[in-house]
Amino acid sequence: MDSIEKKNLELEERISEFLHINADDEKRHNALLNLKLVKCDFANSKIIFRFDVGGEWCLNPYGGIHGGVSCSIFDTSMGIGAVAIAGEYVTTTDLSVNFLKPMLGRHYDVVCEYTHVGNKIIRCNAKLINIDTGELSTMAMAGFMKVKRTVVR
Repeated sequence: MDSIEKKNLELEERISEFLHINADDEKRHNALLNLKLVKCDFANSKIIFRFDVGGEWCLNPYGGIHGGVSCSIFDTSMGIGAVAIAGEYVTTTDLSVNFLKPMLGRHYDVVCEYTHVGNKIIRCNAKLINIDTGELSTMAMAGFMKVKRTVVR
């Protein structure tokens, strides 16, 4: 196993650990999102998650995914990736979302690309892609600040 494969595996293990923590606490918002890890690409600082509509709770009156839910999808997926990459807890410093098309699908990939991993701040761009149509529906940018609590080995 080369070093990139090893880094991908380590990143995947960290992310899986945080997804498991989220799923275990059913009373928390993150558990409702039920995000799944699709792919880790350490060399390109890219992580892909899957979001499947899991019920009426996340829909707006028009039957599409509510804008607030898409913001939560971005904040949670980018944040989990930031924690896994940094090896420390993070807190969101800013989140900007651009809604391009109504989110009428039921299966989405959340493609997160980490553009800066510094000593204190992590920057990320992400997009929600409708798996059934291949269409880009929403894009986001976010910043995360590391906090002084180590969470991974």
